[in-house]
Amino acid sequence: MKTTLKNIWGMAKVSLKQSKTAYLITGILFALGVAQLIVQLSIPPNPDNQTLAVANYLFVLPIFIAIFIAARHFSRIMNLGGKRKDFFWTCLPLYAAAAFAVSLAGTILTVTVDALCAGKIGIMNLWDIFGFMRRGPVVAFFQMGALLLLAACAAHTLTLIQSKWYGYVTDALIIAVISVFTPIAPLRSALAWFFKMIIFHEIAIAQIVSCLFVTALVYGASLFAVRRKTI
Repeated sequence: MKTTLKNIWGMAKVSLKQSKTAYLITGILFALGVAQLIVQLSIPPNPDNQTLAVANYLFVLPIFIAIFIAARHFSRIMNLGGKRKDFFWTCLPLYAAAAFAVSLAGTILTVTVDALCAGKIGIMNLWDIFGFMRRGPVVAFFQMGALLLLAACAAHTLTLIQSKWYGYVTDALIIAVISVFTPIAPLRSALAWFFKMIIFHEIAIAQIVSCLFVTALVYGASLFAVRRKTI
């Protein structure tokens, strides 16, 4: 049976309906962030008071959607007659939509709410920490969207391979990379170079392309897991 847009759209609707837990968790975190911001603004202004920007709480949405779809919804979708290949092609556009929707909302909050709070309290915003806003909100939107898409696809693939031997091997390799690369200067430089390419690169298009390239590799690897995952 060939993959069709109708199959993908039908599976996408099922996945979105079953992602209510991800929306709930994100909503609770966002509400807590807003409450914290209100409390900070209600006391005498002090730029030394630091608070996490409310936009940052939205970051978990595409990641949680990816985790819940891979961990819980795969079996449900297969039991409803879904095809593994359709599942593979459905998840990527879903994650892209979630990632860039969050990036858009976060960019808007950054240039509005954070600007209004400037001088009253200190705002810790990943848009600024990563240096994305230096190039303006439009470029920052694409940069953060690409990074969030990579994070979602990584969460998707890692979740799918858990409970399998290759999942344990991957976990061990990730721990080994962090443990071994950090204390050894040449390897630490290589790790720093990787993060520079996907986050801190001075050239925006290089950062975006790097994120999309790594995303393609990471998400492509999930096809191996999809074909072998038990229902």
